[in-house]
Amino acid sequence: MASSDLTHAVGDNVKPFWHPNSRILILGSFPSRETRDAGFFYGHPSNRFWKVLSVVFNDDFPSTSEPSAIEIKQKLLQKHRIALWNLIAECDIRNSEDDSIQNERLNDISVIIKNSSVNHIFINGFNNIQYFHRVCRDSRAIPYTVLPSTSSVNQGFNLDQLIEAWKIIGYMYRSETI
Repeated sequence: MASSDLTHAVGDNVKPFWHPNSRILILGSFPSRETRDAGFFYGHPSNRFWKVLSVVFNDDFPSTSEPSAIEIKQKLLQKHRIALWNLIAECDIRNSEDDSIQNERLNDISVIIKNSSVNHIFINGFNNIQYFHRVCRDSRAIPYTVLPSTSSVNQGFNLDQLIEAWKIIGYMYRSETI
């Protein structure tokens, strides 16, 4: 891949979402162009994140990025004590292709961990474990689970398979182990 194919992108307009009572932290890689434009997580219309959460929590998370949908998502996230952020703050990237990421600068997730009730981290996408281990050097401090990516690029998991894999969050949440 030629470095001229890459564009430097900054994810600053997608701020971390969390509250002091958040128990779950879900970490993605880097926001897609559509997500950066929308200003809130998983804004690409083909990303299956909101569909998966709707089933896992038996709640209606809207899939659109309209301002009212973002407010509804935020209320539902808060209701279920979920925090969201990305592992990567800025990087060189081709379009929104995670596999093209280079020269990344990582976010400091300790801000959320130290100021919330997060006691379990879920990583959205198997490839993101490399970034997580760099961000959270003592990755044993808080238990974490790596889940298959909800991105439509992940053709290895259809929606039903994603929901099945992500159900662990709902089970742990309802059993109050997180």
